[in-house]
Amino acid sequence: MPPVGTVFHEFGNALQHMLTKQDEGLVAGIHGIEWDAVELPSQFMENWDTLMSIAKHYETGETLPEEIYQKLLAARTFRAGTLSLRQWPEVLSADAFSAFEDAGLNDDKIKNLT
Repeated sequence: MPPVGTVFHEFGNALQHMLTKQDEGLVAGIHGIEWDAVELPSQFMENWDTLMSIAKHYETGETLPEEIYQKLLAARTFRAGTLSLRQWPEVLSADAFSAFEDAGLNDDKIKNLT
C-alpha cells in the first residue's frame, strides 16, 4: 500500500477510536469488536473516492481540484511492480534449491562439483 493509502487507512482506525461513544475501554474504539468491523472505517478511508467528499478548503469549502485528484489516483499504482520484483530473488533461490534436491545433489556433492 502506498504511504498515502496507509495514512488514510490509519486515519480510519483513528476515527473509530475518536468517535466512539463507549466509556468502557474494553469495548471502545477497535477493542472488543469483530475484526471485519474494525477494518470497515479503514477500508472506507482507503477508498480514494472518499477523498473527494471530505477534501475541502477549510475557509472557502472549495473541493479538491480534479487534476490533483487524478494525479493522486495515478500515484496509487506508481512503481507497483517494484514490490513484486523484490520477491523474485527469494522465489528463484527456492527454485534453485529444489532443483538441486530433485537432481539428487546434496551440499557435499555440490561443493565437489564447484
